[in-house]
Amino acid sequence: MGKKCKILLLNPPSDNAIQQLEPLRDIVSANIENVNIVMPNASVRNDISGFVKREAVDLMVTFDLYGFERSTLAGGLSYNLLPCKQIHIITEKNLPNEKYLENPLSIAMFFYCTEESLYHYLLGKYPDLPYLETLKGWKKENGTDCVQQNAEALCKVIEEVIDICHL
Repeated sequence: MGKKCKILLLNPPSDNAIQQLEPLRDIVSANIENVNIVMPNASVRNDISGFVKREAVDLMVTFDLYGFERSTLAGGLSYNLLPCKQIHIITEKNLPNEKYLENPLSIAMFFYCTEESLYHYLLGKYPDLPYLETLKGWKKENGTDCVQQNAEALCKVIEEVIDICHL
């Protein structure tokens, strides 16, 4: 058996943040062999870079550009320096951290939009994104069936990036 791929799941803090991540964690764990899913807590959120380095995270999944406001001492985007691949799921336009997409970004970043119109918007506004695709199968509704379907769609994206990057 090979090395386990360690995956960190992060989304903006909210009342239902963990509820949104739990189905994804469960589905990824059930469907992808050799993965170890790490869920966020307050200390992880305060030191994402340190956690990724200390815990040897292979793949980080964020939602709505969470953490993009963090910068290095030289003013660069701290996510550019992370020693892991990154999947950034974007669910809407004009996010508070969207302006950071104008900066040079690491080729370790994979951006997925939850709808076709958002894909075209981002492609037009930020043509230099290193990797941009539409997340197929995503539903905007919040019912239990939609949460399950969205988790399955995200699972496919994680599998795709694991395959592309040979993790």
